[in-house]
Amino acid sequence: MAIPVYATSADLQRAAGGAERLLQIADHDDDGVLDTDLVNDVLCQAEGLIDSYIRMVHVTPLTVPIPQSITTIAADIAVWMLKGYRDAHNEADIERHDARVRWLEGVAKGSIDLGAAPTTAASPHNVASSTDRPSSKAVSRETTKGFW
Repeated sequence: MAIPVYATSADLQRAAGGAERLLQIADHDDDGVLDTDLVNDVLCQAEGLIDSYIRMVHVTPLTVPIPQSITTIAADIAVWMLKGYRDAHNEADIERHDARVRWLEGVAKGSIDLGAAPTTAASPHNVASSTDRPSSKAVSRETTKGFW
């Protein structure tokens, strides 16, 4: 199992509102003990979601030190996921989650700065394409006569 990097179980506990509230949403076998595999799983899922947005402008996964904003968002998203397993979302949860997604969209667009060095990922979106050359050098039957 992967080890979460963006947020810890302590961050998740703070985001949930304390140890007791976290236990309520992260004890799926109802034995009174936090399901650590589940906690790690939702933290890794939150990282994956975050990376799917920020990889447009940053190389992912982010490296240590992780910006505090990412730690907070990762923990909040993980709590959202845990509450979803329990069908425990309320209107405030939905509004906060929508705000987090809008924030991530802003990071992806480059309008929100993470405070980390913006290392642009190599992707097909920022690589010159074959259509970027001048039309005088365009490939056609006429320009390739005699090559075969």
